[in-house]
Amino acid sequence: MRWWHNWIGIIIGVVLVLWVVSGLIMVLPVSDIAKLGTRVPAQWLDVTVSPAQAATVAIAGSGATIRGLEFKRLRGRIAYFVRLEPTGSMLVDGRTGTIITITDTLAAAIAADGMSGGTASIGRIERVDTPGDHDAHGPLPAWHVTFTDDARTEAWVHIASGELRRSTASDRTKTKWGHDAHVFKVMNDGPGGNRSRVGALWLTSIISLIAMVAGYWLALPARWRAKVRT
Repeated sequence: MRWWHNWIGIIIGVVLVLWVVSGLIMVLPVSDIAKLGTRVPAQWLDVTVSPAQAATVAIAGSGATIRGLEFKRLRGRIAYFVRLEPTGSMLVDGRTGTIITITDTLAAAIAADGMSGGTASIGRIERVDTPGDHDAHGPLPAWHVTFTDDARTEAWVHIASGELRRSTASDRTKTKWGHDAHVFKVMNDGPGGNRSRVGALWLTSIISLIAMVAGYWLALPARWRAKVRT
């Protein structure tokens, strides 16, 4: 037991060090670009469509039932973000009552809001429906917008909601060696996908507990252990 405890302890110790280091990386601050919001003020007084009218428009456009509604700022306007049952969502303009489609042009404008250089610094826009080779940030499908600035900024604009997630190369490096390493996300790409990752976390935790219990057992005075065995 002592031999197994020592070697399991060494292995688990390495894992714990990686967890601590990756956890510290996770709490490092993100860039100003990642924290940057839109600079286009939303005109709340322009909202003339009621929630009931927005729901009616969404039902007519999708044929589904309504699961919920909420206000959403979308550049210079307010929209209703309508959640559909059983799945899906839709954006309805709060002033005109029309359905808003997040096109590549609108996604580029959302991604460039507040950034110096505006749309002139955009290098590429592509639609991503499945993760594939992309390390997507946020829900899919989304527009992936890359910029030509020195920080190598990238943005993800969710097609259904217009949700924006923006990051620099430094932010993505922190995510890779922080969050992704901390939760074994790299194992998602292997056989079993997310199940492999969750299984590895469970297995590591169980082995850690076994090593701790064995360590406490070995730390007991020999006469106590002898009494337990008898």
